[in-house]
Amino acid sequence: MSLSTMEEHCEDDVIFFAENDPVLQVEYAEEMSRMAPLAVALCARHCIVIGVEKKTESHLQNRMPQKISMLDDNIAITFSGLIEDAKVIISRAQAECLSQKQKGECPVSTLSISRYIAELKQTYVQCVEPAPLSLSCLICGFDEDGESRIYQTDPSGNYFEYAACAIGRGSQIAGDILQQASPALMTDEPSAIQWALRLLMSAAHLSGDNIDVAVLKYKEPLRILDKESLAPKIVAAQHEIEEETKAKQHLFI
Repeated sequence: MSLSTMEEHCEDDVIFFAENDPVLQVEYAEEMSRMAPLAVALCARHCIVIGVEKKTESHLQNRMPQKISMLDDNIAITFSGLIEDAKVIISRAQAECLSQKQKGECPVSTLSISRYIAELKQTYVQCVEPAPLSLSCLICGFDEDGESRIYQTDPSGNYFEYAACAIGRGSQIAGDILQQASPALMTDEPSAIQWALRLLMSAAHLSGDNIDVAVLKYKEPLRILDKESLAPKIVAAQHEIEEETKAKQHLFI
């Protein structure tokens, strides 16, 4: 399968693997998730900011799952990859959270549900059928003590913790920007929102119409910013990007 063909199938409903080699299938799955729309998450003081690239939805298409979904009261998930695979992960993870609650166990932690999702992905990798899940996830949440956590899981079933992370198309560029940024610049909610917008606009060249931003706080409902509140922030982020580009150009004059 060529890269151009793979890109056409990203976040589509069906994907066929022509090869039976498990290693090659995992590589295909990882490539598919890297070609899907960008998603970012950043920890700030008392909140986590999640930003995603929205895919234009056709009126002929079945309803797409939300790119940002709640797994539990304090845990949200966003993804980059195939829609059908996302439905599997989200529904199974939500059921696992509910099961733990019904058993009267301790509140679900971000780590435990991230590990569950990673192990679920590993079962798909180890089985001959079906193929590995072409999906990377960002699991964002708060522990019982209010500490914010972000875990990233990839198609192979590995998982890692980050203070800020990007997955999907342009994630390498976003990661480079985050590496150069000072953590002090993302200490509060407004600055984290601005950085999320800058990452989405710089790495994926997005406009305001293709961006969703949500804020998750401890023991509070997920808040998705509306277009009116996002508009001035997008203008400010675009201005910052332009000023930074001009400053870099002057260095080479």
